[in-house]
Formats: sequence, structure tokens, C-alpha cells
Amino acid sequence: MVSTDRVEPGAAIRPAPGHSLSADAKRRSLFVPALVVACVVLTGFDLALVFQNRELSAEVRELTQRLVRTRRPTLIPGDPFPSIGLFEADGRPASLHAGESEAGVLLFVSSTSCGYCDDVRPLWNEIARTFSGPHLRVVELVLDVGSDVIAERDAPFPALTGGDDVWSLVDRMPGIPAAILVDASGKVHRTFYGTDHSGLESAVEDFLLG
Repeated sequence: MVSTDRVEPGAAIRPAPGHSLSADAKRRSLFVPALVVACVVLTGFDLALVFQNRELSAEVRELTQRLVRTRRPTLIPGDPFPSIGLFEADGRPASLHAGESEAGVLLFVSSTSCGYCDDVRPLWNEIARTFSGPHLRVVELVLDVGSDVIAERDAPFPALTGGDDVWSLVDRMPGIPAAILVDASGKVHRTFYGTDHSGLESAVEDFLLG
């Protein structure tokens, strides 16, 4: 016989005397509490990740500020050229100081592992053949090789190697290849960084005419 007793809204449904909840009903009765626990645990994980990300962000900001504080400013016209140890192909000490008759020195900076340096080398060779002479000395500083390697190179201008302090120059350059025109007083006159050396030839010509 089916009971026709009215069930009030929200009232718990209780099994009739002599009956028990099925296995499915028991599982359903445990699902909601388990879901609540899982949500609480996930919320805890999310909060932990938020705090961890804040700590990491603070560390990244601190490292960035430290790098900005320690990095030297880019070498620009008007700056004295850094005093660094340079060496000829035979190992003798070299200098970038202009001679008595020289207006200045044009320094190319490269490395053997720099593919972009090969792209600008034809222009360097052309400028060296055109302007190198008693009034302008053209040299190349090769960063990553020794004197024995640069002695075997074939170029219209000599190459130099650097000592341990050469990185004080590298630290002030945005990149290589680079062309740096240094006047007779040892100050930087013009700089060209990267592969865009399109204005280098006219800059050298104006420098010699001035």
C-alpha cells in the first residue's frame, strides 16, 4: 500500500520502518561532504600558490633591480674609451692611443662565433681599404681567440686580442658586431652596434674631414 501522507518541502525523507538506504543512496549522501572537503583543499592550494607567486615576483624584481644597478652604462660618444689590455698577433702589448699624425682609431669588435660579424665584414674591409692610412688606424678586436688564431687571418687590417679585462668593454656594448671610432684624445666619437653599419662610411669620412 502506497502512503499518501504529504511531505513538507525541505523535510528529510526517511526510510519507512523496516527499510534501509540502498548502496547508491549512501554513496550520494557522502558525495556532498566529500565535495566540500575537496573544495576547501583546492582553495588552500590556490592561496598557497598566490603567496608563492608573490614571493617569486618580489625575488624577480629584486634581481632585476640588482642587474640594473650593477650593469655599466652603454658606451656612447663622449665617453673615454675603457682602458683594457690589448695584444698584437705576436703577443706584444698593443694600444688604441692615436699616434702623433693620426686623427683617431677605428675599432671593429667581433668574435669567431658571431655569424652577424661575417655579414658586416665586407663593409669593414671596404672601409679599411678606403680610409686606413697615416690619419686613421683601423684594427679589429677579436674577443674569443688567442694570438695564434688572429695571426692566420686574412684581412686588410690587423687584429688584436684582449686580456682578462676585455669584458669591461663588452659589458658596455649592447652587442656585436660593433664599430667604435675613437678620437686622438681617447674619447669615443661614434659607435655602431649590431648589423646596421649603414652610416659608418660617412661617419668616418666626416671625422677625417673635421
